[in-house]
Amino acid sequence: MSVTVNDLESLLEILRKLDFREVAKVVKRRDIYNYENFTIYVDSVEELGSFVEVETMVNDKELIDKATEEVLQLGNKLGLRRDWIERKTYLELMLERQGLNKP
Repeated sequence: MSVTVNDLESLLEILRKLDFREVAKVVKRRDIYNYENFTIYVDSVEELGSFVEVETMVNDKELIDKATEEVLQLGNKLGLRRDWIERKTYLELMLERQGLNKP
């Protein structure tokens, strides 16, 4: 879920009052590119490095396998190897780096 927040400080105060605690801060810069029916995200994440995410959208579950293969093929064109695929979130990687989340 993604929503626009007009007053970040008020939101953070609400989270603190609900006993949420900050476990890590993930700071990233994202560049977004469109190519045919694909969206390519190039992220530079502080303390973690650079990442590329390639995605496409389908409106039918039956097309998911085909779309996945198309994404992988575009990744090959871009010089991205399949063994480089990272399934962990930036938060998981950050916590792991800090020794707080063992694999």
